[in-house]
Amino acid sequence: MEDKELNEELEQEEEQQFEEVEETTDEEAETENEVEEAQEPSKPNNNTLKATTPFQQTIQEYLENYSNTDEAFKERYSNPDKNIVDCCNYIMNQVQKSGCNGFADEEIFKMARDYYVDEISKDDVKAISGTVVVNHTVELTEEEKTKARVEAMKRFEEEVLQEERKKREEEAKAQAKAEEKARKQEEARKERERKKEEERIRKEEEKKKVEEEKKVKALEEAKQSGGGEQMSIFDL
Repeated sequence: MEDKELNEELEQEEEQQFEEVEETTDEEAETENEVEEAQEPSKPNNNTLKATTPFQQTIQEYLENYSNTDEAFKERYSNPDKNIVDCCNYIMNQVQKSGCNGFADEEIFKMARDYYVDEISKDDVKAISGTVVVNHTVELTEEEKTKARVEAMKRFEEEVLQEERKKREEEAKAQAKAEEKARKQEEARKERERKKEEERIRKEEEKKKVEEEKKVKALEEAKQSGGGEQMSIFDL
């Protein structure tokens, strides 16, 4: 009976010691996890990282608004491994690769969406130097609006006058061209008439010459024959 009680006490002590060892192990594991979490640097998150330039602010505002309208994109946008800085760097790299200097807003916004949707290499998010011009909406005062309208009307009137002046110049050039063409045609006609008259005179002179030669030949033949009445050249 005493041996049975002794064995039960020994078993209880062993169970108590085992539980204490397990509790100690769990506490040490929790402590190690806390140390690791404290030592591990936090990754920037696209929803918490503050945009530091107007360009970043514009892109971030667009992405946040777009994510509120597209549930599929919203999930991609919440990816903790991506952030607005790398997104803007990606856009800059894509612009540099294209070789172009100007882009429409939608083209830039599509690049921003592509960064969050596609698998992007580290080379595509490296920082590069460059200048970005962001279009801002400017609210004008009534005085500025009036001035702008006056200037716009003035520019319009100048454009109309310039168009009318250009039209008159083109009409004057066309008229001068037509007159020059008519003058050349008249000169060509006169030249044809002159040549025609010269040809007529030449033919008349040739005909007259041939007739005179015939008369002379006939007179000579009459003299050589020696008979009959003498003929004068005027008789022929």
